[in-house]
Amino acid sequence: MSDFSSDDYSMPDPLYPVALRLRDRPVLVVGGGPVAARKVRRLHACGARISLIAPEIVGELLQMAEAGILRWQQRPFETSDVQGQDLVFAATGVAVVDEAVARAARAARIWLNAADSGVDSDLDLPALLRRGDLTVTVSTGGAAPGFSATLTAELGGHLSDGVGDYVALLRDLRVRLRARFPIDVSLRQRAFAAALACVEARWAAEDGRLEVALERLNQAVEEVAGPQGPGEDS
Repeated sequence: MSDFSSDDYSMPDPLYPVALRLRDRPVLVVGGGPVAARKVRRLHACGARISLIAPEIVGELLQMAEAGILRWQQRPFETSDVQGQDLVFAATGVAVVDEAVARAARAARIWLNAADSGVDSDLDLPALLRRGDLTVTVSTGGAAPGFSATLTAELGGHLSDGVGDYVALLRDLRVRLRARFPIDVSLRQRAFAAALACVEARWAAEDGRLEVALERLNQAVEEVAGPQGPGEDS
C-alpha cells in the first residue's frame, strides 16, 4: 500500500512547476539594482503591469520608466505597497528591506519571490530558454542557480530556432482540428497524436522546411481522420 504521507523534513519541499500568464496583471518589484532589472526584463516580456519602488534605480530601469514600461515610485518601500498586486518581488539586496517586503506580501497572501537575501521565497524563477512558442525552464529549487543556467545553455545548443516554428505549426493544427471535429473529441485527439508521432515533420521544421513539415503533419492527420471533405470547416 502506497504511503502518501510526507514525514521526511530533512529534504527540501518539492516544487510544483507552473507557467503563469501575466499579461496586464499587476506585479510589484521592490529594488532598483541589476537584480531588479533582470526581474523587470522578464516580467516585461510577459506583458505584466510593473510597479517599481526604490529610492534610486540603475540606468536600464530609468530608461524603462521613461518609456512607460514600468511605473517607478522614487521612495522607500511601505507595507501598503503590496496591496492590489498579484506577485511581489523583493530585490533590494538589503536583508532588512527584503524581509519587510516578505512579511507584507505574506500578510496579504500574495506570492513572493525574494532574490539572494536569505529570505524564503514562495516561488523560484527557473533558468529560461525560449524558441518561439517553446519555453524550457530548469530549476534546482534554489540549491544551485548557476547550474540551472549552465544546463539551460547546454540544452539550448541542441534546440534550433526551427523547434519554435514546429511548435507554432502544432498550435495551428490544434486550432484546425478543433474547428474540424468540434464534437468528436476522441478522433481529434487521435489525429493530433498521429501528427506528434510524425518525426519527419519535426525534422523538416528544424531544418527550416516549414512547407514540408506542414505537409507531413497534414498527411499524418489524414491517415487517422481521412481526407478533409469540401463541406468541412478548414
